Amino acid sequence: RERTTSCPMRITALEGVTAVDVSCSRNATCVLTRCYPRPARPATYRLWSFGDNSRGALGLNDSTLSIVSVPTQIASLTAHSPRALASGSFHSISLCAQGCAYAWGDNMFGQLGCAGSLGLVMDGPQLVGGGDNHALSPFREWAIQATAGEDASYYLCTRGGTPLSRYV
Repeated sequence: RERTTSCPMRITALEGVTAVDVSCSRNATCVLTRCYPRPARPATYRLWSFGDNSRGALGLNDSTLSIVSVPTQIASLTAHSPRALASGSFHSISLCAQGCAYAWGDNMFGQLGCAGSLGLVMDGPQLVGGGDNHALSPFREWAIQATAGEDASYYLCTRGGTPLSRYV
């Protein structure tokens, strides 16, 4: 039986790491953590999610999961070094160190910005674009900030140091 509470609680599964960003969708939570594995080594950034996996909201590449009560790493993004995140109702987006944006979850209204996937559910992170890979990107710049509404995603991008806004 799941335990619920209306009071803040420590997330013991994330002890030993530093939470640097958190974003909540309708029924799910994503947490970005940073840890320093050894002195004089670069920090490692990881993205975790937990809650209701309806419409792929957790980004775990597993549509058979329904409720995940313990933070679970979104391992497919670790190599891309996620640095920021945002969530809408049933979708989330992450910006990575290389200036790329990834999105997952419900794409009923095209809120993920992934070419050719309108109306589909994406159970795992999909490259939206940005960074050095512009082949399928709806924006041709580096993504430097993102936010999400109920059924939309917004990106602040830069080209040669000039900020540009993009709506997906």
